Parts: sequence; structure tokens; C-alpha cells
Amino acid sequence: MVGAMGRSNAQATAELAGRCGVEMRSLRQLYFLALVSLGIYLAISVLSRRFVYHYPLRDRPILMVVGLLAAAFFAYVAAILVCRRWDDDRQAMRVVLGSAVLFRLVMVPSYPIQEVDIYRYLWDGQVTLAKVSPFRFTPRQVQLADDAPALDPSLRRLVKRKREDRVTAEVLRRVHYAELPTVYRSVSQIVFACQFRRRSRPSFR
Repeated sequence: MVGAMGRSNAQATAELAGRCGVEMRSLRQLYFLALVSLGIYLAISVLSRRFVYHYPLRDRPILMVVGLLAAAFFAYVAAILVCRRWDDDRQAMRVVLGSAVLFRLVMVPSYPIQEVDIYRYLWDGQVTLAKVSPFRFTPRQVQLADDAPALDPSLRRLVKRKREDRVTAEVLRRVHYAELPTVYRSVSQIVFACQFRRRSRPSFR
């Protein structure tokens, strides 16, 4: 009986040591994947500087960024597989959440990549702050209108802003599908207006 108990204790100890070994390996693997992902996001953040508005399309590293995003996806899948082997969910969650925060901090100074909708957001914010409904006039109407006395007062207000403010004129010039009014709902318009008010003269690259 004593021998059986000894064998049972030894087996339990061996199983515990095995689990600890698996968890230590999983922890090292998860940290490694986190570092790989951090390097990928850092590279994307640096490359985003070559996606500024005036940068020629043919010179933008689009395929390189797509490849980096694919690598980040595979690292993400690998991390999921590692976490599934891990018994300590709390420790895994700490590593995952900490990594997620780091990834986002690295991307904060990056530039939008292949993004043009941002200019519509800025224009809609400008229009809302001018107390004009962004659903009323298209950007093209404002572009083509002149400051004639017979012009609609709301449209004249927008035209005046375009002529007097270089930033407003540049935002208007960059809006895509200028022949269409905004498609964003009223709640979004409030967000756009608040963002433009918070940073009343956005910088452009």
C-alpha cells in the first residue's frame, strides 16, 4: 500500500512538473510572438510615412505592408494555439492585454494607410460647425459655387470659409466622391464636429 501511495505521489509530481514545463514553454513562446508582432507593427508605423497624401502611388510600399499584416495575422493565430495549451488563463490574459496596449501605442504616431475617408470626416465636421447640414450640399457644389449675393446663405457661408481658409480649401479638394452629400449619420457628424473643434487647424502631409 505504501508503495502504491509512493508511486501515486511520484506520478502526481511528474504530472505537475510536466504541466509547469508546458506552461513555461508556452510563456516563452507567447512572449516571443508578442515581440515579433511588436516589431511588425513598428515596421508598419514607420512605413506609414510613405503613404502621406502627396506621396506617389507607385512609390508606396503597399505589398510590403500587406506582407507585414499577413505575418501579424499568422503570429496572432500562433498565439491563440499557444494560449489553448495554457492552463493559467490569468497569466495568459495579462500577457495578451499588455501586448495589445503596446501594439496600439506603437501605432499612435502612424499615418493613415491608403485612407481617404478622413477628408470627408474633416469636411463634414467643418460644415456642421458652420451650422449647415452636411446632408444639404455636396462638396462639389461648394467647390463650384461663387460668393454671389443671390447664393443661398448657408452655401455662401461655406464658400466664404473655403476662400478665406487654406486648410478648409485643402480638405475640400481632397474629399472623394465630392458629387455626393455625406452618407454618415447624425451621431457620426457630432463626432466629426467635436474632432475638428478640438483640432481646429489639422496639419496635412
